[in-house]
Amino acid sequence: MDLNKLLQNDIKLPSPPNIALRLMAEMRKDVFSFSDIARIIQFDPALTAKVLKVVNSSFYSLPQKVTSIERALAILGVHAVKNIALSFTLIDGLNMDTASTFNISYFWKRALVAAIGSELFSRYLKIHDKDIFITALLQNLGILILNCHFHEEYARLIQEKNRTMVPIDILEKRIFGFNHQELCSEVLKQWGLPENIYQPILYHHGYRDAPEGFRDQARVLYLSNALSSIFSDTESSDKIRYFADILKDDLGISDAELESLVDQGTDRITEMCSSLDIPSDNIKPLSTLLQEANEGLSDLNQAYEKLLADFKREKLQAEMLAQELRETNDKLIMANRELEDISTRDYLTGLYNRRHLFAQLETELCRAERYGVCFSILIFDVDYFKKINDTHGHQSGDFVLQTLSNSASGSIREIDILARYGGEEFVVVMPQTDLKGAVAIAERLRLAVEKMEIPIQGKILNITVSIGVATYQPHARKMTIVEFVDRADQALYEAKCSGRNRVVCADT
Repeated sequence: MDLNKLLQNDIKLPSPPNIALRLMAEMRKDVFSFSDIARIIQFDPALTAKVLKVVNSSFYSLPQKVTSIERALAILGVHAVKNIALSFTLIDGLNMDTASTFNISYFWKRALVAAIGSELFSRYLKIHDKDIFITALLQNLGILILNCHFHEEYARLIQEKNRTMVPIDILEKRIFGFNHQELCSEVLKQWGLPENIYQPILYHHGYRDAPEGFRDQARVLYLSNALSSIFSDTESSDKIRYFADILKDDLGISDAELESLVDQGTDRITEMCSSLDIPSDNIKPLSTLLQEANEGLSDLNQAYEKLLADFKREKLQAEMLAQELRETNDKLIMANRELEDISTRDYLTGLYNRRHLFAQLETELCRAERYGVCFSILIFDVDYFKKINDTHGHQSGDFVLQTLSNSASGSIREIDILARYGGEEFVVVMPQTDLKGAVAIAERLRLAVEKMEIPIQGKILNITVSIGVATYQPHARKMTIVEFVDRADQALYEAKCSGRNRVVCADT
């Protein structure tokens, strides 16, 4: 948004109270009289009554009751009475139509604390500016205007500030294109107020960036704004301590010195809030607030330590539980692997079983059809195996099958799959292997078995195998897995009939 365009077209600015403008204009004259100031205030009987009520309050403890504004001016001084009058006229006159979620009493309480604080800090720093009270009172007027005209957007902005702790003026700049300092400064300029009021307001969140001629006033606003945060957020121990440290660091003073300085204005803040019907129950001496804040932080630290101890204990328990879960998971993985082995492995030889064999054959058949590649299988069994069982017993027969399995595993490639088909029959699945390659592997396996020497009952037993080979050609006649295996089995049968210990290929 463009600030100047917004001010011209979209935002209906609050009108400055006429009495406030007349008072400030009169005070800027080189020569003015008590009677002129009194006449302006007395123009509004209600304002006159409120001013006299404050003047006669216990805060000033005057020996005699003051019954006229001129008498009040003579006793308290022009600036003191002017500031009292301006507080009433501005706060009453600028109570704009704000959202229900906006706490207008909280806003003006902060403004009053800042205004009274500005006088304390000005005196301490020996900065002379007769308008510093009104400048501090109005420094956050931009927040009031933004909330009045952008209810929903500003409510979301406050939520974002509380959630992220990003400074409010940065969020305003991001959302609106300008911040409340810039808006307030421009409004006061349009009201016709002097530079020493609207210029320092631009820098009250960062006075070191202010032009040299307005840096002292901007510093006072910065300090008064921090003080208003202390008295407005009394439920937040960490905020009280945070803003108190800001004041101490900037002024270079101790806790005790800060308490002594700020407590000079506590009674006046209470009296002014009471006169303006602004709740002041939590206005306490700074020493009390800091003590409560320190106690609150101590309680918070103890709660944090307990929370940390609980967290460490629960973390340890969680780590122990996680370790147990990991161990249980490892056992489960091992158990699943064992179950998988049981379901896919032959108990005697440790080779893949018939079930896994046919699953692999289905996979290879799909791959062959999809990519147009061939694959081969070979089926072999032990020649005269029944004679071995009959002569040496079934245990010796089992040992022969185990020894044969080890030898066959060493004779094939890593990509090949060796499985026990049943009894003394075995199958080798050879992916992406043509008939010539399959025959070469079959011959290598046959020769390796022929050279085996198997110790049986103190003697050396030699065995041979007969092998049938079949190759699946994807572009030839389609066939099922059962048909394909049957072709290799027929080739094995021919090898048996042809004298055994040989390799026979199925018809292609």
